[in-house]
Amino acid sequence: QVESEYGKGSKFFFELEQKIIDDTPIGDFETKVRQAADTYSYDTSIYAPDAEILVVDDNAVNRKVLRSLLKETQIQVTDADGGAQCLRLVQERHFDLIFLDHMMPEMDGVETLHHIKDLPQCPCKDTPIIVLTANAVSGAKEKYLLEGFDDFLSKPIMPKKLEAMLKTYLPKGLILSDKVNKIDT
Repeated sequence: QVESEYGKGSKFFFELEQKIIDDTPIGDFETKVRQAADTYSYDTSIYAPDAEILVVDDNAVNRKVLRSLLKETQIQVTDADGGAQCLRLVQERHFDLIFLDHMMPEMDGVETLHHIKDLPQCPCKDTPIIVLTANAVSGAKEKYLLEGFDDFLSKPIMPKKLEAMLKTYLPKGLILSDKVNKIDT
């Protein structure tokens, strides 16, 4: 089946019948996921309470995940649910870094990036913009860099890669990596 709306996108559906050869359970997936979530810990070396970033993604769960990954850093996070909201925010105030999803309805990340770059008096005109995408195929990074993005971060976001991006693109004076500073403040 196909559902398509011009200018919005298409959804494709199909059913796949598969014969059950052996109905013996192969494991308890739910328990394994719960155990992995309970025992997962990530300790960041970055502490940047004065840094301000903008996260633009039409998917609320993706925004929440990124916000959660950044929580320990105490970076100030503002989020937007699409290109139009992003354009309003970047004209109102400066952000130190912008994470911009590629695949969004109405105005995708590439269009949003070009609009930001074309704004005449934008406080974020020189702000690094990193594309967030599930498109991690060979050559994708180069394509995004040619469009004008400063870098590329694939989804699902790996904490170590996110931290490397922060270290690379946040202004150096905003990053305090000493745990003592973090505890004392």
